[in-house]
Amino acid sequence: MSWKLSGRSLTNMVKNDISIITVSYNQGDFIERTIRSVLFQEGSFYLEYIIIDGGSKDATPGIIKKYERLLHEKAFAAKNSGIDLIYISEPDEGPTHALNKGLRLAKCKIIGFLNSDDTYPEGTIEKIVQSFISYPETDVIYGNVLVVDENDRVIGTRKGKQDLSLDDFKCKNALIQPEVFLRKEVTDRLGFFDESLGFVNDYEYWIRALKNNIEFTYAPDIWVNFRKRKTARSSGIYPESHIEYLTVQYRNFGLTPQFFKNFGKCAFAYSEKTGTELNKSFLLIKEGLEKHVGRDIFIKRRRQEKRLLARGYIKKALLQNFENRKVAVAYFLRAFSNCPPILCSKNGLKFCFRTYLCRKDIYFLIRNLVCKIFNRKYDDNELSEDRMQDIC
Repeated sequence: MSWKLSGRSLTNMVKNDISIITVSYNQGDFIERTIRSVLFQEGSFYLEYIIIDGGSKDATPGIIKKYERLLHEKAFAAKNSGIDLIYISEPDEGPTHALNKGLRLAKCKIIGFLNSDDTYPEGTIEKIVQSFISYPETDVIYGNVLVVDENDRVIGTRKGKQDLSLDDFKCKNALIQPEVFLRKEVTDRLGFFDESLGFVNDYEYWIRALKNNIEFTYAPDIWVNFRKRKTARSSGIYPESHIEYLTVQYRNFGLTPQFFKNFGKCAFAYSEKTGTELNKSFLLIKEGLEKHVGRDIFIKRRRQEKRLLARGYIKKALLQNFENRKVAVAYFLRAFSNCPPILCSKNGLKFCFRTYLCRKDIYFLIRNLVCKIFNRKYDDNELSEDRMQDIC
């Protein structure tokens, strides 16, 4: 099923035209907010809005049809130079395949990607269009992100990093897909997203872009309201998301010390978010990664494997230190059995200090006092769930 509403021919595009692509599947709880945030944008631009739906079985098709009807009946006046709505609803081969389908349809000079549960703040598209006019030499513009919960309550912000380089992607993805806007010429040069990747296609694409000297420009504005949900594909509850992330890193940067550090962080994060035992989490991600890269990444590195497990267990011990002392000690002993020198590490000493003090309030009082004396920043919620969700 597909249709297209057009206010004018797309063969006469000018530089103030922009295509926004939304990929959706069973997002009836959020997609209306997403659609409204796009269609009601104001400014001197012509909007092509492409919605690629994977054949949703919930309220999604009805919601989109409602806005198709409103546009057809001219029930609301566009607050821009006009709108083209393109909607396709059919089974696909996954989100990356659907995204590429949208890219092949896009005709405008500027392209943006908006998840079906995210929204644009007022004025985003006009600011983006004007930014590309102000920076005629740039290929990609990115900005800042406002993080919201399922009820649109603001729970944080994420500031973009200026002067991006490949080094910024060796640890994690330095960009969030909906904060990024690019010229159509970028896809002409690089091709489309890698359809073998269902979770980190954008991570691979930004690395590919930097390797091909694509020019990135940071604009210090909030471009998107990014919705944080425990069941979202980006939440890290799916092992394949960690496996794909490490696969992309391995293929682009090799078996670096940072790679193994990130491997341990991924195993720890997946364990915490899903309740999987750490060594099982470690093995699951290891086996999945080896299927992707075709080799035993820990061959001749068994000590490193044990050290990574020890680091994960000591983190778990710290998380339980003031909640369940018996469980915390059990985790600590597992860390020690895998790597006895872990006792002398920063987290090992921190665990011993916490255990000796016994009380959480006294520990944080002393730590915060020491941080103030030495003028260091501190966070009373260290190793909190939010920080763990940002690991990968």
